Amino acid sequence: MYLNTKDIGNRYFEIFVIFFCFLLSSLFVISPIYYVFKGAFEPLSISLVSRSKDWTFDNFIYILNEGYHTYIINSFIVCIVSTLIACVVALFAAYAISRFRFKGRGIIFGSILGGQFFPWIILINPIFIIFARAGFDNSLSSIIFIFTAVITPFSIYLLVGYLTTIPISLDEAAILDGASRFKIVIFVLLP
Repeated sequence: MYLNTKDIGNRYFEIFVIFFCFLLSSLFVISPIYYVFKGAFEPLSISLVSRSKDWTFDNFIYILNEGYHTYIINSFIVCIVSTLIACVVALFAAYAISRFRFKGRGIIFGSILGGQFFPWIILINPIFIIFARAGFDNSLSSIIFIFTAVITPFSIYLLVGYLTTIPISLDEAAILDGASRFKIVIFVLLP
């Protein structure tokens, strides 16, 4: 069997088209990153379209002197605490949904999934009004509460899918050995 030169030419053309599309999409993705990097090291008086050769760290010094590190620390606190709370709540809720058979189990899981169909951003105004009236606004705990409420349903969904893949025989073996449900979750399912 021999190769036809027309087939080889078509194959090179296909490779060229794929490479060209990959190159264009890469430029489309990388160009904003380039402009952010460029803007971070240029003086504030220079626009992004100019061709300045001056590179400076003045922008970083300005941000650090203005107390920007406080915002970064607050972001870390909010992310870590809300993630930990959401993981703990989601783990036990997913365990209950995946292991126990009770009335309304499907309705509860369906409502958790149904809440994911609506974007959480549409709840910003009502939540802000409720928090402002309760005097709960302008605090890290309110942000932690909101982030936890947004993260938890999706975490429950993922963990239910994971826990259903673990055989129930592991739970039964742990119960025979005298483990409580809490110990089963912590020492058998979590690792």
